[in-house]
Amino acid sequence: MKTKTFLTRGGDSFVFTDQIAFSGEGSLISAIDIQNVKAEVNRLDERICGDILNQILDLKTLEENWDSYGSSQISEIAINNACAFMLMITQNETFPRSPKIMPEPAGGVLLKWIDLDNREFLSWFTHDNNISYLICDGEQREEKKVTSLEELLKIFCVWSKHGHRRDT
Repeated sequence: MKTKTFLTRGGDSFVFTDQIAFSGEGSLISAIDIQNVKAEVNRLDERICGDILNQILDLKTLEENWDSYGSSQISEIAINNACAFMLMITQNETFPRSPKIMPEPAGGVLLKWIDLDNREFLSWFTHDNNISYLICDGEQREEKKVTSLEELLKIFCVWSKHGHRRDT
């Protein structure tokens, strides 16, 4: 086993070899073990995403007047856009907590995320192929219509990684 790097930081010593060593008494985890853990995490993300996609697809079963107030049936366009957005999030490796999935009375789909700081990101996918979002961060609100799922993904990634996005 060859030593590649030796690092001392704050009194702890780290030795990096062809295996990965943690500080202390030298607990070793092989690169293969780490690859297996990463693969399992990816499978978990895929299962979670699959569950979310199934919940979105289940909205197809709602008939007109599902809320007893004259609501529309959830449109294929809204369902397809919501599913496509979830797949884009997963492929972009930006997978925060699972969203709440809600039907909209006009035939759309709402995906709502709440982070650990109670910041919210809501995205609407409507029956007429419109996409919009709302970010709530305390008293601050940002609401806009976007022209593509790619644009929504960029905004979502900024929100999920860096906090509230504000245009100046």
